[in-house]
Amino acid sequence: PNGAVKLEEGHVFSIEPGVYLPEFGGVRIENLVTLAPAPDAPGFMDVVPLTSSLFDERLFDQALLTEGERAWLAKYARMRAERVATYGA
Repeated sequence: PNGAVKLEEGHVFSIEPGVYLPEFGGVRIENLVTLAPAPDAPGFMDVVPLTSSLFDERLFDQALLTEGERAWLAKYARMRAERVATYGA
């Protein structure tokens, strides 16, 4: 909300979650995404993945995920599988 640039349809940016553990190291993944109109929410935008890093779901604590987060992970896995089948890993 405090940014100088208004995000608009077609803008591309990265989402880079990471975790770093003292005395051990860390990992960061990066996915590029774009914005598109949300079909079910007029006036809102969806974040649409352009790249699809593999998530190791063994690292997720399922007890901490909401139903919405589980649904998003399932949708992401389907999208990634379709892309791999089409374009290769």
